[in-house]
Amino acid sequence: MTAAREAWRRAALSDAPRLDWALAWMAVEEGASLPAEAMVAALDAMARHVLRASPAADLDDEGPAPGLFGPPGGGDILAARVARLHYALFETYGFRGAPSEADQPESSLLDHVLTRRRGLPILLSAVYLSVAARVGVPAEGVGFPGHFLVTVQTEPRIWIDPYHGGRPVPRDALAARLSALEGHPPSPRRLASALAPVGPAYVLARVENNLKGARLRRGDLAGALRATERLLEVAPELVEELRERGMLRIRLGARAEGRADLVEYLRRWSTAPDRERVERAIALAERDDDSEDA
Repeated sequence: MTAAREAWRRAALSDAPRLDWALAWMAVEEGASLPAEAMVAALDAMARHVLRASPAADLDDEGPAPGLFGPPGGGDILAARVARLHYALFETYGFRGAPSEADQPESSLLDHVLTRRRGLPILLSAVYLSVAARVGVPAEGVGFPGHFLVTVQTEPRIWIDPYHGGRPVPRDALAARLSALEGHPPSPRRLASALAPVGPAYVLARVENNLKGARLRRGDLAGALRATERLLEVAPELVEELRERGMLRIRLGARAEGRADLVEYLRRWSTAPDRERVERAIALAERDDDSEDA
């Protein structure tokens, strides 16, 4: 295990996971242009920028009035702080999405996102969450299907799209988006589920899944394997990823380890719909091992 992976595990798998440090060490393992400490220091610097003035101070000289997020005129401290956070991240620093880079592996890596100020919705949301935590804004990630969002516990609660420059998204608009995605209006329970806050483990698992897909589309099996390994550590319940890791290990020559993954996959999911295909892969890996030993 590399030193970067060990540091990632300490950040990602602790009782109180640190999303910022986990993403930083993940990027280091993937060959980051910055050390982990520099990435976290950059987030600290952004937070200091947000907190330069009193959170309830008038914002007319630096950005939009806090009326977008609460009572106008700066009377609500949280609303003022959210407005200042938005102005810093999306106006001063210019974070937003870049559709042309959506399929690039770098769009899932924190060093690239901090340097380029561009990234996938979930990475931009992670930056938002990390800086928000530092400045006392109670924000949480939202694993909305197909497009990660952030919610802030203002009254009323708001949903924010960091990919589109921090634009607030009304609940009705999210219900309509979900209806278009799923082909029918969502039930109240389904909408509540789609808008439910998620924790760091979910965020990390979704980031790793995005990175794995980008690596696979480029034929980078070793990179896809690293992402799958980390994904299984934060979300061991995703039994299908056990099959993915097994197949990747076999293709990369680690047949014994891959075979063990596939056997465990079938043990944990005895009714797997691809059981015959997986059994053939196990048999082929065993045959290849036997031919090498002969």
